[in-house]
Amino acid sequence: MIFDNIKVIIVAGGVGKRMGKNIAKQFLLINQKPIIIHTIQRFLEVCNPKDIVITVKEEQLSKLNSLLQEYDIQGIKIAYGGEHRTDSVRNGLQAIQNTEPNYSGLVLIHDAVRPFVSKEFLEKFIFKLKESQNLITTCPVKNSLRKITEKGTHVVDRADYLEVQTPQGFLFSDIYEAYIHTSQNFTDDASLYESYFQKPVYHINYIPENIKITTIIDLILADYLSKNGF
Repeated sequence: MIFDNIKVIIVAGGVGKRMGKNIAKQFLLINQKPIIIHTIQRFLEVCNPKDIVITVKEEQLSKLNSLLQEYDIQGIKIAYGGEHRTDSVRNGLQAIQNTEPNYSGLVLIHDAVRPFVSKEFLEKFIFKLKESQNLITTCPVKNSLRKITEKGTHVVDRADYLEVQTPQGFLFSDIYEAYIHTSQNFTDDASLYESYFQKPVYHINYIPENIKITTIIDLILADYLSKNGF
């Protein structure tokens, strides 16, 4: 199902220092295809190419354009990534605002290195986002947790916590306002939204294979998942 009035920002400005490779992690291969292409193709199942913005560092632009041409992906917009993730998302939002100043729909923001988000989940996410106007993807915590204190550590109930993932979705006008009026850096969009509006953020649970490919272990797991139908 292709949705109208939905924009997507795919954040692909990372350099992959923790991966230990000489190529940015979003361009590494899983199942013989670049990670970023896997991710783009997932979103093309639910929205039009013209509604996708990819944020990428200027020095990575030629590599991205080459891949888009190789995989015959046309019509996607590109914005420059910034020094921090917050800067990259802001640039992506500004690109949408510049192109469609009167846009009043929804926007999904997703990490390029999470290539296993499924069409079925995206459809469910978008339907729920239309009702809630803000929505994040979460996953139950599977490891035991402890809180650091001055006297050492103590156990906390992991049922009280959620792991935060992407996509994260918002009414475009809200998240754009929050980003252009916030200079502080945040690790995700919901934290910035919550800080600016002081409003609750709704969530929807996904399954654990929506991994973020950050380390070499993640890359090995991602290659296995891709080769086995995920």
